[in-house]
Amino acid sequence: MSELYPTFNKLSYEDKLEIVIEKYLHLMDKIPNQILGFNTNVKVIKGTKKGFDTLTNYMTPYKTIYGNVCALAHIFNCFEGCLQDSGMGKFNVNKVSRFRKIALFNDHPEIFKKILIKDIEKGIRKSKKNGHKLGVRINGTSDIDVIKHFKDIIIQYPDVHFYDYTKIPKYLKKLQRMSNQLPNYHLTYSYSLSQKAQEYIKEATKTDHNIAMVFKNEDQVNKLMSSKQKIKLYGKTYNLINGDNDDLRFLDPKNSIVLLRYKETRASDESISNFVIDLNKLPKEIELV
Repeated sequence: MSELYPTFNKLSYEDKLEIVIEKYLHLMDKIPNQILGFNTNVKVIKGTKKGFDTLTNYMTPYKTIYGNVCALAHIFNCFEGCLQDSGMGKFNVNKVSRFRKIALFNDHPEIFKKILIKDIEKGIRKSKKNGHKLGVRINGTSDIDVIKHFKDIIIQYPDVHFYDYTKIPKYLKKLQRMSNQLPNYHLTYSYSLSQKAQEYIKEATKTDHNIAMVFKNEDQVNKLMSSKQKIKLYGKTYNLINGDNDDLRFLDPKNSIVLLRYKETRASDESISNFVIDLNKLPKEIELV
């Protein structure tokens, strides 16, 4: 085994197999061909109808040998229900791909960045050929400080729409301060029912960023949309939009709650109860007006 990923290679053979099954262990001798996937899921593909292609990066978010790239997952109690384990993320080869990217991000950040730029350049050419604009999500299943690590890339490509979801209010505040410098970066805050998360959510409502809420099913989302009601969260009133129509959050009007339907994962009922809202059992901080 090469020393490409020194943190991983310090582990015993048995411990390595706890992370990467033997069939795919040879991949840990190689650098990923790409960081960003082009139009990789049904939801982002919906954006093509509005003239956008999307590049997305998926990394293993939680409890890795490199720590957590979704830093507040333990407070929001969302790690079991993470999209990391939904869709294509359920397959072992994709789990290895996501782990290898977090290994590269930590052990060789300069190489990670070069591949990221290469992917964006390729994405721009491909989108242009399609007659589309380009969106980029660096935090597909992670919550790293994109401004800290990749501010120069966002500035380098002013015609590319960078966007992410986050659970970390300080990222919202940082972007708010730098909005003139980074007009092409957009953040949407992710709501949680976890009591430990409420102090963070209160902070988020004090910014001008939208908030995404996951509801139990499509029927509940449709019911809210047809009701023409608004949601008051910690005293702040938001308009409602259906976030399942596409993933182009940077097109959403300001002062909005983005309604999303729950997508099946391997999460336990207890974990689901921490982030999936039941319209028939609204928590006290959410009021329909």
